[in-house]
Order: sequence, then structure tokens, then C-alpha cells
Amino acid sequence: MGRIQHFIKIYEDYGLLTELIAQSIYKVVPFLVIFLLWNCLFAMELYILKSNLSDVEGFKGIPTAIGYFFIAFENGIGNIASPSVDDWELTAETKFSARMVIYLVYIVWLFNQILLLVVLLNFVIALISQVYENVMDCKMVHVYTQKQQLNDEADRFYSVWNKLICFKNKVSKNID
Repeated sequence: MGRIQHFIKIYEDYGLLTELIAQSIYKVVPFLVIFLLWNCLFAMELYILKSNLSDVEGFKGIPTAIGYFFIAFENGIGNIASPSVDDWELTAETKFSARMVIYLVYIVWLFNQILLLVVLLNFVIALISQVYENVMDCKMVHVYTQKQQLNDEADRFYSVWNKLICFKNKVSKNID
């Protein structure tokens, strides 16, 4: 992949695009770690509180814990689905505790939406915007670096090519 990416840099715009993608991935990795860890935490909370069990059962063939992770991930990227509390029946003897758990489910869900959608996704948008500005500010540096790398590779190719031609000439003279 690196070799293909290297030859794409022949064109200045593609070179800048590959630089932008490479820097974006480098900068976004810490964000992704936090995002996925928070999704795991929220999935565990949903699992413990027995929320969205009917949605999890819709994921056929996978374990329940992974289904909860998928639901948390969908909520985290903007496919918002409110939590369901179907398993918490309000009976006379468990009415208070069930109601407290239902409130807790909604509080945790709201906190998750605020943290993931408002804070973290806006943070990653700002991060990628900053990377874009950095690449555009250093546009000429990137262009000349790419040209220097291509010139260096062409120089190495020509030196190897000249050695092969000289070797071929020596071998053909020895045969004659």
C-alpha cells in the first residue's frame, strides 16, 4: 500500500490528500480509543440495567454483549434510539426500585448522548479541521518534499539502471 501511496504523490493534489489522510488517522487514533472505551462502558451499563433487550435480540447469531456494544455504537455515531425498559415491570412490591432503575437508564443514556455526540464528535471534527489547516498552511513544504522524494527515487533508479547497462556492456564485450 505504501508504494501505491508513494506513486499517487506524483500529482500534487493527490499528494496533499494522502498527507491529509495520513495525518488525520494519526491524530484521530487517541480519540477512537476513548470513543470505543466509552462505548464499551455504556454497553456494559445497558447490559447491567437490562435496557434495549428487544433491540439486542434483533442481532441474530452474535453474543448479547456484542449486541449491546453495537447499540451503544449506533447511539454514539448519531443513530439515536431511546432506551427501552420493557423488562422492568412495575409491580406493587418492586415499583420504587424499578422506577429508580428506569430513571437511571434514562440518565445514563442522556449522559452518553451528551458526551459522545456533543463533546467527542465535535472534538473530532475540530481535530480534522485543524489537520486540514496544518496541511494547507504547509502546502509548499509538502509539495517540495514529495518532489524531492520522487527525484531521490528516480536518481536511485537511474544509478541502478546505469550499473546494469555497464554490466551488460562488459558482458557483451567479454563474449565477443
